[in-house]
Amino acid sequence: MTPRSACAAAAFSAIVVLAGCGGSDGESGSGSTVADGTSNVTLAEAPTSEPAPESTSAPEPTAAASTVAGADGDCPVGTWQVDGAGLEPFYAVAAPPDVVFTPSGRFVIEIGADTYAATAEGFSLEMAISGGVTMVADVSGAVTGTVVDTGSTIEFVETMFDLDADVTMDGAVMPNDTVLGAFRETFGTGSRPYVCEGSTMTVTYDTPSGPAVVVFTPA
Repeated sequence: MTPRSACAAAAFSAIVVLAGCGGSDGESGSGSTVADGTSNVTLAEAPTSEPAPESTSAPEPTAAASTVAGADGDCPVGTWQVDGAGLEPFYAVAAPPDVVFTPSGRFVIEIGADTYAATAEGFSLEMAISGGVTMVADVSGAVTGTVVDTGSTIEFVETMFDLDADVTMDGAVMPNDTVLGAFRETFGTGSRPYVCEGSTMTVTYDTPSGPAVVVFTPA
């Protein structure tokens, strides 16, 4: 590998990861099947026709579910997606000088009450650096595992990694282990802050260039 090619490979492996630096720790959940994207909310009983006493205690609050509309009405539970256009702002922050990333296709993330699955659908990431070197990674497959939602962070705990990548540099086939490792950091075990607003879920990732956000929309 030429020095120029080595630099291209190093830059690609450093930036392809959406979560190069870890977030806050959380406790792992459990579950063996992917959830159906719904959640149960406890409802207060309807009042009876009996007159209320003069003084009553306020009822104990029930466990609160998100009231923000998400992919299935209960963010972060639901089926989410981010496509190439949605990732461009992220890579604009994360890319080092003289490097341009062009993502295409999409990732779909199904988040249940305690399980998740992230699937690559026609996803490709191209990197062009000054000097004319071009690397391309075509990614397929899925990552599955358990999920814990703290209300401000979401933690994935990977149980199966089944992503694959065909990587080329200037047309030559390259090893894919570094690229797959980077995507593993993105969709495998890790805890990241998130915010639900309207019908979107915004996740903040730590990158070597600083925090960058990805906005997920309903799939």
